[in-house]
Amino acid sequence: MNNTDLNTITQRILSSKKYRGLHPFTVERIVSQCTKRYPTKRIEKKARNLLHQVWGAYYANRPDFARLVSEIPHTSDTQHIQDYLTRILSLHASTRERIPLLDSFYSEIFQETGIPESIADYASGLNPLTLPWMHLPEDTRYTAYDIDSIQNSFIKQIFAQLPIHPRAEIRERDLAEPGTPFADVAFLFKTLPLLDHQLLDAESVISAIPCNTLVVSYPRASISGRAKGMEKNYPDRFARIAERMSLRVKLLKFSTEIVFLLDCREASSPAASGTILKSKT
Repeated sequence: MNNTDLNTITQRILSSKKYRGLHPFTVERIVSQCTKRYPTKRIEKKARNLLHQVWGAYYANRPDFARLVSEIPHTSDTQHIQDYLTRILSLHASTRERIPLLDSFYSEIFQETGIPESIADYASGLNPLTLPWMHLPEDTRYTAYDIDSIQNSFIKQIFAQLPIHPRAEIRERDLAEPGTPFADVAFLFKTLPLLDHQLLDAESVISAIPCNTLVVSYPRASISGRAKGMEKNYPDRFARIAERMSLRVKLLKFSTEIVFLLDCREASSPAASGTILKSKT
């Protein structure tokens, strides 16, 4: 397939109602990868299927962002703000599962990493709206990256109208884009299981994220609520990745999520060698 045909398919997908808000880099990347795996007649269908698996499947229905913006509370009361944000977080499968954890989730992570001066949140979805539960200093630099420009715009409007600190910087970015900025701590929540769908290699993605600590998480059950052996398979698979990359790892277990903390500063240390140092249930 030549570049003209690739661009035609990419633009056709981007012009559709469902995918019009996706980052063009992501759509073009997936279409390009599909050209190497499938015959011409199946490329567009396969690309759309992959985009649904890595993005569209996590909303039962696309939220009415305009209505949600109109319902932003005019208050500085912390509880009212958190109640409003919790209602939004419940709309997405990934963040809905994290709601019961929020009172302890970040405090346990930062107990291990220390309070970071900068955070990069990759494939962030609605997760920037959990900032009030992070209890970060106001001068912490928090940058969220996601491929959904419409959702990103919605989150920006919330931060523009509510007294949430620190302020989030929201950017469109694909995990495979070059030139990733450094952060003290990087989040990669519930994303690695999706890389196979995106035809991306987990080790390559991890290696390309410059940070002191990379916080990776896996769900303990699928979107449908079935475990499917995930609680054993994901840690085992991740331990093998960490061993191959010589990364020191700490393990935290929460009721709905398994979290791995990778000390990326010691990647070259033979002593690191994929050891899982700590398990907290």
